[in-house]
Amino acid sequence: MPSVEALTGMMESKPTEELNAMFQDPGTWSEEALAAARIVLGERGAAPVQPVIVNQAEGYGNSVAKRFSPTEVGGWLLLYCVRLCVFGPVRIMGLLGELTDIDKASALGRGFTYAEVGIGTVLGVFGVIVGAKVWKKREGSIFFARLFEISMITFLVVEFMFMAMFFSSAVPKVAGSLFAGVITSVIWFAYLKKSVRVKTVFPRG
Repeated sequence: MPSVEALTGMMESKPTEELNAMFQDPGTWSEEALAAARIVLGERGAAPVQPVIVNQAEGYGNSVAKRFSPTEVGGWLLLYCVRLCVFGPVRIMGLLGELTDIDKASALGRGFTYAEVGIGTVLGVFGVIVGAKVWKKREGSIFFARLFEISMITFLVVEFMFMAMFFSSAVPKVAGSLFAGVITSVIWFAYLKKSVRVKTVFPRG
């Protein structure tokens, strides 16, 4: 079965009317073909026609087949919004808590803590804004979402390197959480690049 990317290239040669006609009888098309058609229609500024509900009599009853249409923010994409808008502020509160005992730290330690809390807070606020934009399906939201994940990866890697150089004794305590944060952002970045739902909800990114 060709990928959505390959099918999208094939669909680009079809006129808009023919692409819309696919949704009049969606049972004859694969999910990948319908997703590719929606992407092309979105790029042309044409609202994709929603798949119809097919009623078919079978024996003494009726069965209703409704094809999956990932045109709304849901599933993993909804979880992504929750991650940014709900858990993001919680992480900010955790960072601000590091300032309670800052007077006991050395000058270098205080400087590092202020920088960590400041940058982390800015990224947290940025994440909340991005999550809200994705939830409201604003154009360009996915670009900023990917930028957020790249920023998080960069921030965590630089933080780890700085701690390894100047606070090596504290590295074992935070290495696990920093590594988990990097892996989480890498996974979400890959999701934003490959997800069919993301491409259909945000055909222009």
